Amino acid sequence: MTDDVLALEAQAERAVADARAIATARARRDDIAPADRWSAVALGASFAVSCLVGLATLEPIDGSTLLALALVSVLHALASLVTFESAAGVATATQPVLVAALLLLPPGLVPVSLLPTVVLMGLVLPGRSAEPQANRTHLLSLELMSGWHCVGPALVLAWADLDGVSLRHAPIYLLALVAQFVVDAAVAAVRCRALGLSVRELSRSLAWSATVDTLLAAIGLAGVLACNGSLWSILFVAAPVALLALVARDRSEHLEKAVVISEVFEAAVTAARRDVLTDLRNRRAWSEATAVAALAFADDPTANPVTVVMGDVDGLKAVNDLHGHDAGDRLIGAAADALRRAAPPGAVVARLGGDEFGILIVGSSVDHEALIERIRAAVAEQPMVHGLRLSLSLGAASCPPLRSVEAALAAADKGVFSDKAARYSARR
Repeated sequence: MTDDVLALEAQAERAVADARAIATARARRDDIAPADRWSAVALGASFAVSCLVGLATLEPIDGSTLLALALVSVLHALASLVTFESAAGVATATQPVLVAALLLLPPGLVPVSLLPTVVLMGLVLPGRSAEPQANRTHLLSLELMSGWHCVGPALVLAWADLDGVSLRHAPIYLLALVAQFVVDAAVAAVRCRALGLSVRELSRSLAWSATVDTLLAAIGLAGVLACNGSLWSILFVAAPVALLALVARDRSEHLEKAVVISEVFEAAVTAARRDVLTDLRNRRAWSEATAVAALAFADDPTANPVTVVMGDVDGLKAVNDLHGHDAGDRLIGAAADALRRAAPPGAVVARLGGDEFGILIVGSSVDHEALIERIRAAVAEQPMVHGLRLSLSLGAASCPPLRSVEAALAAADKGVFSDKAARYSARR
């Protein structure tokens, strides 16, 4: 293949890997472990307590604040339905609405404004009500737990006690955003500890989510500042959320197609490297495997010894001529079965074409004589075809002591011819 074709294949494989990572992440989200359940319940319940504490600290609120609370709650619930998926993680479009809530509502009301989202995402969405009770409790706990990201910035703004919305408060706004990320990281650390994971495993996802939230926060802040902190800010913030919803929907459709295409691509790649008759690897897969083995051996010969066994089916042409190609195919199938049974775990077993077969073993030393005897024993167990016993001529070689995989291939091939000549002489 040319370099351009190789580059396109590598690019396609990277796209497949990303799509499969998303599909794998989705599958993992459906698997609820006990530690996952109890850590979610604990974090969700503690957020609910923070909502009650916030309400207890509130002074009487006027109708304008109640209207702002209702509008922000509804918009936040709708924005929570807009999600962006990537191999790094999942992000929602709620950040501009959260910024509006933080700047338009008393800090104690901000966690409360998220409760409609909790109900919508945890219980109301189609299919959620049909979940078993344990799963519905888990979903509700997860949504309550996600509310923790508003507590940090709400505490910062309550401490700062700002007089209105103004760009001169930018350092406080930045501190509030940092507080959000700190709380997010703390919640992630608690979850990782409960699940026995390392926070480092989530670092890519956390960094990606923080980057998305920072950009969306800037949009939300611009909207509130443009409207001087009035209720019109909520309408202003709704516009980019609607745009993000359209973009997210288009991206979701593309991701769904990518996952389907990735499955088809993987199936095609597998089929292109399989022998149709025997379901062993074919010559292309053999060439790729030996090339990889050669690189590994050259990099560290001691840690990556390589053994090659080559084999030919004896008398295949005569069987085809006398009994037809169906009989020959049955003989080839019997040879494939014998080699598959005799090969050690992890070995590459391939049909190289016609009556030629190969076994490639990387990373462990192999006793040639013992392996060949095991193959011959497996061959002897195969059923006869038109009264004929399966017979294989075999050759084996390793590096070290040979200096390269190429030399081992050549030596094993030579061993096949020597074995075939010896067996032919013995029959005369």
